[in-house]
Amino acid sequence: MIVQIERQTTAQTINNNTITTATFTTIVYNEMNFTFGTAPYSEVTVNIEGTYIITANVGFDSGTTGYRAMFLQLNNPNINPPFGTWDTISSAYVGATIAGIKQLNCSAITRLNAGNKIRLRYFQTQGTGISTALSNSTNGTPNPTLSIALIVP
Repeated sequence: MIVQIERQTTAQTINNNTITTATFTTIVYNEMNFTFGTAPYSEVTVNIEGTYIITANVGFDSGTTGYRAMFLQLNNPNINPPFGTWDTISSAYVGATIAGIKQLNCSAITRLNAGNKIRLRYFQTQGTGISTALSNSTNGTPNPTLSIALIVP
């Protein structure tokens, strides 16, 4: 069962050498009535315990230097900085090239408790701010998304 999919429909700027929490503008599905807070949405709160598959993708627009990274995170009150009470459960990394747009994907299968929160974060070292890439007829890059699906209750 698809629990929820969030989609970015507005490009988000990621400043150089700064961890940035992804914000999403559209909830496509929410079949299990998860909690999002107010738009733009930066995290989702799970309300049903179970095993989930969590996937995320993002494209970074332009830039030919540095690298790009993304992190799927789960709140965990038993850990300490650098992310406070957030634990990275999956990540992806790629170096920039002459081609510009870089697509990253990551996923995790994990057991979640009711009340757990999931978020996606970005990082880049272009030297200047860059934006997330949005889908258009020429770049073939899908809008950034965060998807959570229940596998086993």
